[in-house]
Amino acid sequence: MNKKGQKLAEAKYFYDRMVEIQNTVVSHNREHFIYSFSAFLSASRSVLQYMCREIEQKKDLVAKQEAKKWYDGKMTASQNLKFFKGKRDINIHTTPIMPIGHIIAVVPGPVAFRYSFSAKRKPEKEVLPLCLSYLAELEEFINDGVSKGYITP
Repeated sequence: MNKKGQKLAEAKYFYDRMVEIQNTVVSHNREHFIYSFSAFLSASRSVLQYMCREIEQKKDLVAKQEAKKWYDGKMTASQNLKFFKGKRDINIHTTPIMPIGHIIAVVPGPVAFRYSFSAKRKPEKEVLPLCLSYLAELEEFINDGVSKGYITP
C-alpha cells in the first residue's frame, strides 16, 4: 500500500473509532472522540498533501501543469475538501477543534450522543456524516487521479 492509501486507511480507522465512541453510551468519552477526530483530520489531510507532493515532483512540465490544474480545480470546487482542510489547519496551527456534543433522548430508548460543528443540533452539521462524506470524496479523488495518470496507484 502506498502512502496515500496508508493515510486513507488511517483516516478510516479513526473514523471508525469516532463511530464506536459516539455509539457507546455507557463508556462514552468526549475526550476520546476529540482525540480521534484530531487524528482523523491529520491523516485525511495527509492524503491530499501526498497527492500534491507527488504532482509537484513530476519531471514532465506539461504533465505537471495539467495535474496541478486538475488538483487545484478539485480542491476549489469541493466544499468538503476546503472545509476539512480549514478544520485541520485550525486544529494544527491555532487551537484544537472541539466538536459540540449533543445528548439525544429517544423515548422509549437509550440516550444517544451526536457531535456537531454547530451549537444548535443540525443534522447537516453532524461530524460523523460529514467525515464519512469526506472519506468517500478523498477515495474518489485518488481514483480519479490514478485513472487520469496524474498520480500513482
